[in-house]
Amino acid sequence: MINDQQIGKLIRKIRKEKGYTTKQLAEKLNISQPKLSRIETGAQPIPLTLLYQFCVALQISLADFCFLLEDNNNINEIMSVRENSSIYDDLSNSSLTKLLTSLSLEERKAIIQFIQVFKKR
Repeated sequence: MINDQQIGKLIRKIRKEKGYTTKQLAEKLNISQPKLSRIETGAQPIPLTLLYQFCVALQISLADFCFLLEDNNNINEIMSVRENSSIYDDLSNSSLTKLLTSLSLEERKAIIQFIQVFKKR
């Protein structure tokens, strides 16, 4: 099972790949730099809504993020495909965001598990 340390490690890897400092990304996500550092070390779990904001900000789909949790050897390939994509430009106001923010913690966990199982097929 995937844990907070693995999620945080991948967040750090993607952040660095995209050329952001912790300060820059924290500002973009409207959180404190110490909070981002705690998330990256796995000391603090990341809420699904914040993970979604992270993905939008760094132009990676939530599905790709989940895929990379399983096999982050493909990070360069996924990042290069997403680099010039404009599909993520206006996702912050999407109905998906509204739906995700309305879910309980248990529902969000269930969705993440569903995505993980779906990506293994």
